[in-house]
Amino acid sequence: KLIEYPDREALVLQLAQDIAGRLRQALRSDGRATLCLPGGSTPLPVFKALAAARLDWGRVVVVPGDERWVPADHARSTLA
Repeated sequence: KLIEYPDREALVLQLAQDIAGRLRQALRSDGRATLCLPGGSTPLPVFKALAAARLDWGRVVVVPGDERWVPADHARSTLA
């Protein structure tokens, strides 16, 4: 399903709302939630919008994720 947005800001806000909604659903049904965040600078606007969401963040486990396959000591590694 392709959804077009009028601009990047609209996309960012909708994505943050969607993620927050799924986290709320997990908190209601399971009492906790896990959110895996990718690295890099591209998702930063979404993270900033999501940070403003009214959630019980104390019950949300946030873990880093990275799709890059580079050695841990590589300059582009998030582990370096």
